[in-house]
Amino acid sequence: MTTDRHRLRLPRLFAVVVRVLLVLPATMVAVLALVTAPASAHAALSSTTPQQGSQLTAPPGDVTLVFTEEVGLSARSVQVADARGRRVGTGGPQHVGGDSRTVRVALPAGLGKGSYTVTWRVVSVDGHPVSGTFAFGVGVPAGTVEQDAGVDPFVGALRTATQLLGYAGSALLIGGSAFLFLLWPAGHASSRLRRLMVGGVVVAAIGSVGALLVQGPYVAGRGVGGLLDGGLLTETLGSSYGRPLLLRVLAVALSVPVLGIWPPLPDGEEAGPGGVAAIGNAVLLAASFSLTGHAAEASPRLLAEAADGIHLAAAGIWLGGLAVLLFAYLPTVAESPPSSAGPAGVSDVLARWSRVAMASVGLLVVTGSYQAWRETRALDALAGTTYGRLLIVKVSVVVVLLLVAAVARSTVLRSARGGAPAPAASASGPGSGPGRLRRVVGVEALLGVGVLAVTSFLVATPPARSSYGPPFSASVQGKDAEGTPIRVVLDVTPTRVGPQTVRLHAYTPTGEVLPFSSATGELRASGTDGPVQLTFTPITDGEGLATGVVVPSAGRWTLTVQVLTEGTTDYAASTTYTVR
Repeated sequence: MTTDRHRLRLPRLFAVVVRVLLVLPATMVAVLALVTAPASAHAALSSTTPQQGSQLTAPPGDVTLVFTEEVGLSARSVQVADARGRRVGTGGPQHVGGDSRTVRVALPAGLGKGSYTVTWRVVSVDGHPVSGTFAFGVGVPAGTVEQDAGVDPFVGALRTATQLLGYAGSALLIGGSAFLFLLWPAGHASSRLRRLMVGGVVVAAIGSVGALLVQGPYVAGRGVGGLLDGGLLTETLGSSYGRPLLLRVLAVALSVPVLGIWPPLPDGEEAGPGGVAAIGNAVLLAASFSLTGHAAEASPRLLAEAADGIHLAAAGIWLGGLAVLLFAYLPTVAESPPSSAGPAGVSDVLARWSRVAMASVGLLVVTGSYQAWRETRALDALAGTTYGRLLIVKVSVVVVLLLVAAVARSTVLRSARGGAPAPAASASGPGSGPGRLRRVVGVEALLGVGVLAVTSFLVATPPARSSYGPPFSASVQGKDAEGTPIRVVLDVTPTRVGPQTVRLHAYTPTGEVLPFSSATGELRASGTDGPVQLTFTPITDGEGLATGVVVPSAGRWTLTVQVLTEGTTDYAASTTYTVR
């Protein structure tokens, strides 16, 4: 009999050992990546050499771009073309002297006379592409440039969809593991739970692999054809953004043994010891998201990523647990013997679930508040940026979700005090406690999906702290050499470090439009930065536009413009504004 008992326990021992040995090394890799990954923030172009819009007397030997923070490169990150659109250059872009903020591309010797356009596209640590164009002239004025096309809309939507699938599948896996190992060890015998977890693995796998495939064309500005480009995939896998995605794919694969999908436990066995592996895999999943989100560009990075990881794990435990409660646990115990709820019984499981859910909600509120402050920093940024408006939507849905959760908690506690649910025939009756519990939990789960959807858009949107730059407008008086006045209206957007657009309108003292033949400008900082030269392209009579004006640093900048009218009279006007 003793030998038979030991023989029966071998499959269980094998399953537990496989789970622990597979998950713990991968978790250690994730923790090491979390600790040793370089810190950064959302990158913006700080300065260029040659300066945008400049006219050089001699050809430069290279083009250099300096960014505010570290950026990732590909072979196509910086391209220089002549006036006919033909590419010039002697090699791919490279970081200068090990400085990941400075990018240089060499130019051929003896560059001919003409206008040249520089098109650049680099990647911030959080995986968002940053791009732009500028022009310089050799022996001639710099020509006009077209704005970069940006991200392909369909690829951008596909990236958001993969984020949503990744969040939803990972929440199921994290919440399912927590519910199974902490509250319902007997759930391994539930076919409903097995189907739900298999679904979680499939959804998470599609989202994770899809994220790897779509990142390349997303960064390169390519269409859907780039999804099958092996070169783009290789660049993604070698980037600081792609490596955590590989960790996520690994974590999803490891969920199969962790959850007992394979190797399965013998009937009647509980998987309590596998909880060690489940915790490790949850850490791995949460870390893979925090290493590729906005926390990867925040400071202090370790605190930001830890808060993000805790936030994601708590959300997974809560929302994934709701899915298990709704689609597996309640239906199973309603139609099966009481033993299916485990030794503790239904009332104890429900009471403990209520405590677990409340703890998760508490962690979500604390870490979510820190995230909101970290990514906005200014109240005006909430209404003034896409990120801020999405955050308002998310918080609104979460508030409603918390109200529904309070009702669900009350219902859970009443059901727990009332003992096991009624048989299946009456479990969903309009007046029954279990039926009401399932309806409330269903609403809670539906709202949770809404939160995940908004979160998917949030992570695809540059944070408010790096995109907020309220427009500046000033109406100033310009004068010629004899003191004759005109009125000049200057509009600047955005007022942030990096590329800005300046619009100029000229009027007579009586308010009539004042046509001009040309307009130029200069930006100087209160410190040592500058000058930055501007050339306005005429749009209509009395209106000019200067795009891609790169402002290299924050502070107070003075904008001085020279307006040359058709009467060959030169008017000067100036104003000062704050660059964030």
